[in-house]
Amino acid sequence: MPSSADIKANPALATNLTSTYSNATAVKEASDAFENWINLDSEKIKATVTNVFTAHKAAVEAGYLDFSESGYLRYKLGIDANITDQVDSIGDSLDSWYYDTPYFSATTWRTIDQGLSKLPSAFMPLVGNRTLFNSSIQGFSYDETTDKVTVSYRPTADPFAAEAETAEFDYVISAVPFSRVRLWRLPSYTSLLARAIQNLNYSPSCKVSLHYKTRFWERDNYTPGKKAIFGGCGATDIPGIGSVCYPSYKMNSSGPGVILANYNSGTPARSLGSFTDAQHVAHVQRAMVEIHGQVAADEWTGNYDRICWEQNEFQAGAWCSPLAGQQALYLPAYYHTEKKTVWVGEHTSFTHAWIWSALESAVRGTTQLLLDMGLVDEAKQVTETWMARWISL
Repeated sequence: MPSSADIKANPALATNLTSTYSNATAVKEASDAFENWINLDSEKIKATVTNVFTAHKAAVEAGYLDFSESGYLRYKLGIDANITDQVDSIGDSLDSWYYDTPYFSATTWRTIDQGLSKLPSAFMPLVGNRTLFNSSIQGFSYDETTDKVTVSYRPTADPFAAEAETAEFDYVISAVPFSRVRLWRLPSYTSLLARAIQNLNYSPSCKVSLHYKTRFWERDNYTPGKKAIFGGCGATDIPGIGSVCYPSYKMNSSGPGVILANYNSGTPARSLGSFTDAQHVAHVQRAMVEIHGQVAADEWTGNYDRICWEQNEFQAGAWCSPLAGQQALYLPAYYHTEKKTVWVGEHTSFTHAWIWSALESAVRGTTQLLLDMGLVDEAKQVTETWMARWISL
């Protein structure tokens, strides 16, 4: 894979997308028309970074969440379907909320040392003795007489159990993605919330990471003519591979290392999900040999990790990707506590797919619950401690 510097030095190394266009001029004009409509200039990016909540409000008011790129070109501007499809797949109906542009433009990133799994594990000393594990939720029911919620569940080890077990609560906070919740038996929520649960769109995604004996890619000339690679992600035209990302953690250290050798989302991920683990990993490992040379075959330990979130029993989708119009319509429904149920999770936030979105929803959901219980001072403390700038009490 040529690096950014390689392509800058020799533009011929870049994939020539225009060679496949039926009319390169028309495609560029259509693409420019969409960009001019979004007008994502430095001021807009700065506003999004400064306060994503007010930026979201401005995007809704401007109508950006009402159209996908292809939808805007085809149905707002009336551009030919073939030209539209070359700019943005005509079947892609995701909205045009642009929060991910400043996200991906960031030059500094922060994560949790030793992995994001350290965050939930930090709660274990507080909640471990009050947590029921190895159980699968089947649904909720609400009793108007007692004003309580009953949760039905089955042990994961016995999915054929005839009778579900139950537990009763004053309130329920659910962070389960709607892609799974829509399979539960639920109370009669309002039409808007019920439709959000049933219809909110999720994107598929697949990842394969491969474990190697050494971080050979960080050695200059690890294969004749190959330059050392230190962190970052690249792309390849090998079918189904998508992004290939190299670890930025402990670079130049001795010992083994892991390459995120396949990261794909959208339609290609749906196709990759049909692979067995062995088929998928073999396909990716062959790609690594094609990219890096024989050293990738010699150094691979045979260890891997593979996940396709659409096939994951707890997810049924990688992240929430609202279709045009869904976000602005459904978001207000999450701010009303119905049948003593509060919904949180990245799918109920202003942005999606990022850990921040899940954390933001947790602050909102906690505040919402406290207010519903009449604990205004406690709700104020939560918003002040966790910088919930979207609410004032």
